[in-house]
Amino acid sequence: MDEKLILGGQGNLWTEQIQNTRAMQYMLYPRTLAIAEAVWAPKGRKDWPEFVQRVENEFERMDIAEIKYSRSMYDPIFKSSAEGDNVKLEMETEIEGLDIHYSYDGSEPDNFYPKYTQALIDKTVIRAPFDGVVGLRQVSIGAFVGNSDVIATMQQVHNLKIDFTLPEDNGKYVKTGSAVQVELDAANDTLKHTANIIAVEPQANTTTRNLKVRALLQDNAKANPGAFVKVYVSQGTAKQSILVPTNCIIPSDINKQLIVVKDGNAQFTDVTTGLRLQNNVEITNGVAAGDSIVVTGVLFAKDKKPVKVRSVKALGSASAEQ
Repeated sequence: MDEKLILGGQGNLWTEQIQNTRAMQYMLYPRTLAIAEAVWAPKGRKDWPEFVQRVENEFERMDIAEIKYSRSMYDPIFKSSAEGDNVKLEMETEIEGLDIHYSYDGSEPDNFYPKYTQALIDKTVIRAPFDGVVGLRQVSIGAFVGNSDVIATMQQVHNLKIDFTLPEDNGKYVKTGSAVQVELDAANDTLKHTANIIAVEPQANTTTRNLKVRALLQDNAKANPGAFVKVYVSQGTAKQSILVPTNCIIPSDINKQLIVVKDGNAQFTDVTTGLRLQNNVEITNGVAAGDSIVVTGVLFAKDKKPVKVRSVKALGSASAEQ
């Protein structure tokens, strides 16, 4: 457009949201000075540093006249840029020669606060200590962030570690370097994956008497950090075991007993238990294969008294690798 055809410039202030005269002054100054400089000053005479000096002289006159004006020309300018997977944040001033002071506690800084220098730019770059996936952002764009604020969480999705516990009596079955089988708690994953034990807590928990074991998941198995898994620990070679339902064992402070039926009479027999499964428990001593034991009606049986057998179920022995 031919500049000869331009008659002038116009700056409007819409006052629907202006509460009072002081707010109107704040919105007008120094914007009116900038409009006058842009419209009336010849191109050859436009000089930013010289204009800033004249604006600051006007600030002194406005202070004397008690006119409210904006000092936003002194506010720092934030610039962000991407450097690979990192975000770099820099601050600069619109006016040359100004110092920037900052605070981490949310207070308004003055010239007694730390001074922002070029050396601090590297500290604005957030570097992850490992490769992973960043989760949901916890802060809004433009929000003030302090040292203790959580910006986002980051999870390592490969080389996952699995922590599990087992009774101290079974501590002989786990050692550093041995393998365990892991079943992921996922509906679309029915396979068992391998995990290598990398550490065993030497001290048992004083309350539960369990040992804590840590294993590293292998086979590039996909799992969500924090999810539940099932861990299968091998006892080595397969063995023959006698398993009985857990509800037929009579516990006491001294020992555990089963009711064995011999010659039509109930005989309370002390037993020693071993491995416990979900519904059955292993009997290592006290009964032999082929013995008949009472499974239901345990509370009604009396030692060395006749019992009436209504039905017989062959439990047999189980051969399993645990």
